[in-house]
Amino acid sequence: MKKCKNTECNNEVINKNNYCSLRCRNIYVNKNLRDYKKNKAGSSKEKEYYLNPKNCIVCNSILTYKQRENKYCGHSCANTETNKKRIVSDKTKLKMSNSRNRQIIIEDLKKIKCIGCDEFLIVSKTKKKFCSDKCKKEFNRKNMSEFQKYKRDCLFNFNLSDYENEFDFDFIRKCGWYKPKNRGNNLEGVSRDHMYSIRDGFDKKIEQYLIAHPANCKLILQRENSSKYKKSSITLDELKNKIKEWNEKYKLRKR
Repeated sequence: MKKCKNTECNNEVINKNNYCSLRCRNIYVNKNLRDYKKNKAGSSKEKEYYLNPKNCIVCNSILTYKQRENKYCGHSCANTETNKKRIVSDKTKLKMSNSRNRQIIIEDLKKIKCIGCDEFLIVSKTKKKFCSDKCKKEFNRKNMSEFQKYKRDCLFNFNLSDYENEFDFDFIRKCGWYKPKNRGNNLEGVSRDHMYSIRDGFDKKIEQYLIAHPANCKLILQRENSSKYKKSSITLDELKNKIKEWNEKYKLRKR
């Protein structure tokens, strides 16, 4: 049988291993690494350092001259030592993963009542208030403010392609549609603007179909739309005239 490569040990090893233990491996590797570094060292300070180098406090491997101020040889050993010192509070439970024996911290479960349907649910996060997304949407729909309901009914619900002569499609092709950062990130894109604003329509109790009419739509850059905010760029009389001309042109029925 082979003997351990660590000459200070000389224990027999089994299989194809070269060392009888991790400790013997580290002793052998560090001894040879120390000699190698000492021969390779350029400056006198480096040579002096490798005569008595520092070791990683976790794996005991030799720290290089550049690492001489460190305690660890790398992130892995640093994380290992940090995890040993981590204190788990009494309100948490430790669960071992069957695959990699990783520690997963699970907060104490709490029983709360869904504010949408009054069903009880078990949650680990106190911020959760609904039992499902469906229940959340239904709750929000029922509890919309009057303005939110009005705004919902004023959204444009027509295809631009039905009125090709009224809108600048080259403008859309050049700039693209506006998309927020979490949905494509085109902040300089085009959006549909209500020339007579939804806010003015709500304040003056204008019927929603007038605000949502295609004649009230204008394509502008989103940043211009945002700076315009709640202001109207046309008067109510101008909007009504536009709608009248539009309906006559496209033979749309009046409501």
